[in-house]
Amino acid sequence: MTPKDKSKDKSFWSSIKALQAAAEDVIYHSKSFKTHEELQHKNTELENQLKAAHSTVEDHKRQLEEERQKQQTLLTEKAHLSDFLEERVKGWMEKEKELLAQLQKTREDAETSRDAQLHDLSRKVRNQDEQLRRVRTELGEKDTTIVGLQGRLAQSQQEVEELKRATQLEDFGPDL
Repeated sequence: MTPKDKSKDKSFWSSIKALQAAAEDVIYHSKSFKTHEELQHKNTELENQLKAAHSTVEDHKRQLEEERQKQQTLLTEKAHLSDFLEERVKGWMEKEKELLAQLQKTREDAETSRDAQLHDLSRKVRNQDEQLRRVRTELGEKDTTIVGLQGRLAQSQQEVEELKRATQLEDFGPDL
C-alpha cells in the first residue's frame, strides 16, 4: 500500500465514521421528532385544545359578566331599597314627632281644662259653703224665732186657758 492508498483509506474510514456519526444523529433526531403527520395531528390537537380553552375562557367571561350584572342589579336594588327604607323611616320619624307634639298639646290642653274646671269647682264649693253657712245661720235664726214663737204660743195658750177658766167660757174653736 502506498501512502496515497493509506490516506485514501484513512479518508474513507473517516468518511465512514462521519457517515456513521451522521446516521446516529439522524436516528437520534428521528426518535425525538415524530413524523410530519404525527406533528400535524399533534398541532391539530393543540389547536383544538386552544379553541376549547378559548371557548372555556369566553364562557367564564360571559358567566363573570352575568354575575357582575347580577351583582350590580342587587346593589342597585339594595340602594333603592335602602333609599325607600330611609324615606319611610324619615316619614315615620316626622309622624312620630307630629304625634308627640299633638300629644303634648292635648296633655297641656287637658291640664289647662282640668285646672280651669278645678278652679271653677273650687269656686262653686266655696260659694256653696258660703250659701250653706248663710242657710244654716238663717235656719238657726228661724229655729230661734220658731222656738220663741212656740214659747209665746205656749204662753198665749196658757193665758187663754187661764182666761177661759177665769171666765168659764166655752171653747168656740180656733175662730176666737
